[in-house]
Amino acid sequence: MGVMFYEAPARPHGRHDGDRADYNMANIILRETSYESLLEATKYFRLKSSAPRPRHDDTIRLGVLPKFIEFLTWDAYPRLQFEAAWVLTNIAAGDNSHAMSVVREGAIPNLLHLLKSEDRDAREQAVWAIGNISGDTTTLRDQVLDAGALPLLATLAQPDAEIKFLRNLTWTISNLCRGKPKPTMEKVACALPILVALLNHEDEEVLTDACWAFSYISDGSDDDIQMVVDLGVSKRLVELLGHSSNKVKTPALRVIGNIVTGNENHTDAILDANPLPYFKPLLSDEKLKKEACWSISNITAGSIRQIQAVIDAEIIPALLGVISDASNIKQKREAVYAISNGISGGTWEQIGYFVAQGCISKFCDVLKLSDSEIQRLSLEALEKILKAGDVDHDSANQHAVFLQHTNGFRAVSSLAQDPRLHDICTRILEKYNTASTQPADNTAEEVCDPSSINFVPMRTSLLTV
Repeated sequence: MGVMFYEAPARPHGRHDGDRADYNMANIILRETSYESLLEATKYFRLKSSAPRPRHDDTIRLGVLPKFIEFLTWDAYPRLQFEAAWVLTNIAAGDNSHAMSVVREGAIPNLLHLLKSEDRDAREQAVWAIGNISGDTTTLRDQVLDAGALPLLATLAQPDAEIKFLRNLTWTISNLCRGKPKPTMEKVACALPILVALLNHEDEEVLTDACWAFSYISDGSDDDIQMVVDLGVSKRLVELLGHSSNKVKTPALRVIGNIVTGNENHTDAILDANPLPYFKPLLSDEKLKKEACWSISNITAGSIRQIQAVIDAEIIPALLGVISDASNIKQKREAVYAISNGISGGTWEQIGYFVAQGCISKFCDVLKLSDSEIQRLSLEALEKILKAGDVDHDSANQHAVFLQHTNGFRAVSSLAQDPRLHDICTRILEKYNTASTQPADNTAEEVCDPSSINFVPMRTSLLTV
């Protein structure tokens, strides 16, 4: 067997029976040559490490970690390998010092060796241990990646693999893609074909972790996004927005949101998969509406055609509903971004549509919130709306008239003392808050209805603003 003998640790004095048992079992691990005794002692430490409040520091101080790591290479004894890997898995799941202790003693190469074992249980436990180490810090994640873990893990994703094993494997691969700074695409590229296959699995846990892996990979440069788009996963990601579980929908939505932060072609790759019908129910989901608003805001930050796609999907009223009704300020902020982006990049005609849906009053309402970002976005959108109202030079600016009737100029004036908002408030007030915005008494009721404001219908050839 080639067992190495270690100097036993000094026996502690005045300790309770549990400590005495720890010492005795450590003595067996460090000095015993009997396989049966080693197996039982390793099981003891496995149970100890699985306790509700495990004392990993005590186990580490006993000096047994190097021996457990050595057991990982004893291929003739797969049960001992399995039990030793389990102990290491549990210790690595402790705090950072515990995970570092496992790695410092040389566990990573021996765990990678165990991935090649013919014993299914031993392989699965090695995957789990690697997942715990990789999920601890980006430093340990990078050590695992640099040791060549991903190519080995990729070979284990076989179609006939048991679902429990696939869940652990997908979670471990996801951990190797996770964290900031993110790993380079070169280090994770070998896992991409496996993740595509896992994305088409039906198991909820597998789908969840596969989606999270793609969310980590796509959270980066346009080149990173392009690599994900080139995998042809857009249609499947959009399908998963309709999954029954929010555990799946949340990371799927995150990937889609990441992709549409890219260039116009990246956004088109998502829009071509027809995601917008899924967004209405997402905007009604308390846990998902912020993420949904964020994704839409990245679409409305795109081209006129992409803004029009959001309009045609009748999502704007739902976004305005979030601005009105959401109790969470972060949800409101993302919804304001979605509307203001569409106004900022839209045509006069598209801006007219936003106005007819009632966005002026919504922006006036949120100007009262103590959120400088929402205030800035709303003021910028209102200024653009007022500019659009100047298109018809033969009549009063109807957008300014409506802003007057919603006490919008008063709200703008109240923010003019804020040095961050002073300039834009002054521009709005000086240019648009004039006597000409006052309507005749017999038209006041009509003007206060945003749907009564005239705007030119959509044309095939749109004017860029």
